Amino acid sequence: MATPTDNQPTFVDVEEKLTAIKTLLAELTSVLKVIEKTSPKKRPKTKKVEKPRPISKELAKFMKLSEASSSREGVLRAISKHVHDKKLQDVNNKREFLVDKPLSQLLKLKSGTRLTFLAINKHISHLFLDVNKK
Repeated sequence: MATPTDNQPTFVDVEEKLTAIKTLLAELTSVLKVIEKTSPKKRPKTKKVEKPRPISKELAKFMKLSEASSSREGVLRAISKHVHDKKLQDVNNKREFLVDKPLSQLLKLKSGTRLTFLAINKHISHLFLDVNKK
C-alpha cells in the first residue's frame, strides 16, 4: 500500500487546488463583468417596421413629405395623427375610427367605413413601393 509521501495527491491537496480554482473563477468573473460594462454595446438591428422604404406619391403628399420615403411606423403614426386631428375616432370604442375622404382615397376604401387601428396595416401595404419585388 502506498503512503501519502509517495507523490500521490491527498484529499488535502485536492481541496487546496479546488479552493484555488474557485478563487480564480471568482476573480475572472468579476473582471469579465467590468469588461462587459465598459465595452461598447452592440446596436440592435433595425426592424423592418422602422426601415425607411419608398412610398407612393399620394402617401408622401398625404404625409406632407418632400421625399417619397418613410417607414411603416411613420406611416401608421401619420394616419393616427390624421384620425386624432380630424376627430374621426369612435367615442365609445376608441380602437375604431371612421374613414374620411382623404383616407378613403389613400387606403382605397369607401368613405364612412369603420376601421380599427390594427387593421390599417393590411390596407397600407399597397402604398409601399417594393424595390426588391420579384
